[in-house]
Amino acid sequence: MFIFPTRALVRRTALGVGAAVSLTLPAVAIAGPAAVAHAAGSSPIPAIRQALKGVTSYRADGSLVGTGNAVTQLSIISVHKGNVAQIHATITQPSSSGSAPYSELIVVGPRYCARQGAHARFVCKTDAATASSVAKQLDLLASFNTSAAAADSYAPTAAKTIGGQACDGYTIIKRSTKQSTGTLYVAHGSNLPCQIVSKSSNSSSGSNNGTITFSHYNDPSLTVSMVK
Repeated sequence: MFIFPTRALVRRTALGVGAAVSLTLPAVAIAGPAAVAHAAGSSPIPAIRQALKGVTSYRADGSLVGTGNAVTQLSIISVHKGNVAQIHATITQPSSSGSAPYSELIVVGPRYCARQGAHARFVCKTDAATASSVAKQLDLLASFNTSAAAADSYAPTAAKTIGGQACDGYTIIKRSTKQSTGTLYVAHGSNLPCQIVSKSSNSSSGSNNGTITFSHYNDPSLTVSMVK
């Protein structure tokens, strides 16, 4: 089972001397795309991977509900121009006191900036290796091009219209428990991911539910501007 995100979406991104940003999110289990069963005996992953080759930009919006019903909101814009990754992510994660800490990350090529608070100043650094690592963690569609997902089983389920797009549904069934842990929706015709809906529960962390919706594929209006 692919876990989105891990306990830290971007864990301690170093920004200058002694500075860091920690963007922690509740662990939410979602579809392991490498093991999805598309129809009787076939997988949609080859078609998804082929479709993603033509994607130069997209938007991902998520609402993640963790223990205690704390809701984390996530929004990511990803744009690729040639081999240059450009990503803008905003995360609002309620704290135990009820406040809503705001975090923002911008990556353009080898440069990345981050801030804690909508009115705080960005701290920026040029470090190609770290910028690449951060970009990979924030590029949610990249998971469909990996083989890291565990081999759970998937079964066709009811279709769903998401953002005006007809999307085929696939129930995720955890191999060890034979229980459903969520649903993956794939756009009918284009084979692009529409949405991932997750529901999981365990005795130590309570229930974790999440919805990640993908949209605006190859939309020229999507842009990422680096902080000056």
